[in-house]
Amino acid sequence: MRRIPPTARGAVTAVAAAAVAAAALGGPALGATPAPTASLPAATIVKESEAALTAARTFTLSGTIREASATLTVEVASADGGAEARGVLDSSSASAGFLGRFAYITIRKTSYIRAGAPFWRQAVGTGAGLTAAQAAKAATALANRWIAFGASYGNFGVGTLTDPRSLANGIFANVGSVRKGRPTTVRGVHAIPIVSTKGGTLYVALDGPPLPIELSGTSGGASGHVVFGYPKTVRVNAPTGARTLVQAIALAIG
Repeated sequence: MRRIPPTARGAVTAVAAAAVAAAALGGPALGATPAPTASLPAATIVKESEAALTAARTFTLSGTIREASATLTVEVASADGGAEARGVLDSSSASAGFLGRFAYITIRKTSYIRAGAPFWRQAVGTGAGLTAAQAAKAATALANRWIAFGASYGNFGVGTLTDPRSLANGIFANVGSVRKGRPTTVRGVHAIPIVSTKGGTLYVALDGPPLPIELSGTSGGASGHVVFGYPKTVRVNAPTGARTLVQAIALAIG
């Protein structure tokens, strides 16, 4: 049985890692309302936010990340603590790990991805026991079709964006020293900025749970701006007409 080469995982993992790396710090708090957020030390707000993001059951994430010559836009919706998720990533350059649009859906132990021919040419290559001609034909056939993968393939790295624990780990790692800014209003929400010496600013809601509202950050040569949302429900449906990779390749090359 042919299996997708590790390069497919690597391509998506690189994209997801770039998106997380661009966010220098961030995170919400869910559950019981703690002491008034504005009165807490900045470092305490960060710690409480990290713990709360880890516990988030539903969230949305959207924004743009720029690194070198690549621009990456991200639209993510996550439900049931990351067990179900959907999202779209658009890349302007192959230096981000892939070129074009990459869409994905995760429902429990099954993941679905849809991408263009350039992604599949890189992912399939000749590592699946195909000749160069067969690989090219397969990439064309796979382009812009939903392909289903079982649990053995993991989530191709997108879990760093859709799993709340993984997202929190990536965002809050090595945030540096932090300080509070002056309270302000962000997208109609009363919020306080938490500024990191690493170059990131997180806006945390002051009314109700201290949820993150927006995040702008820099990390090395990357920069980004991300907006958080917290809908009560997120719907994730399996795509129609999805095929397994083996089925799709078999149909493509005969």
